Amino acid sequence: MKVLILGHGRHGKDTVAEILEEAYGLTFQSSSRAACEIFIYKELCRSGFDYEDIEECYTDRHNHRELWKEMITRYNPPDHKERLCRQILKRSDCYVGMRCQLEYEASKKLFDLVLWVDALKRHPKDPTMTIERDESMICIDNNGSLGQLKLNILAAMPMEITYDKDSNPLREHS
Repeated sequence: MKVLILGHGRHGKDTVAEILEEAYGLTFQSSSRAACEIFIYKELCRSGFDYEDIEECYTDRHNHRELWKEMITRYNPPDHKERLCRQILKRSDCYVGMRCQLEYEASKKLFDLVLWVDALKRHPKDPTMTIERDESMICIDNNGSLGQLKLNILAAMPMEITYDKDSNPLREHS
């Protein structure tokens, strides 16, 4: 199963992916981490950024959100907008953090499930996010506690995804 996890910055997309990995065995890598490893770190170092390693570059990403978005946009040319997406899906079951509407339109056919993580009661919209939530996406409310988030994920997931109830980390909240 291939899952796309969308939402504004700081709304809990990686947390949702971690819960899906623990509960259902779905692997993930955030788009920022993958882009950093695939091309951003090398490009930024060539252009004068003085990062010690990929981890330092990745940690600094929040200070350069617009630059990272521009770099990913350039990496996904007009005739191949799903380029980064395809590379991430070779590595993982989940793509976490896509922000570009054109990339989404070009790659949504690659996914079995699209989740939208909403924490608008706790955090603002991200101005670098151009994807708008639509009816085809399953909305995961992340405006409460971690326990509530786990319950919301469990309630939202399709029945065809199975898990071992004895090892399911969501069971303590059910």
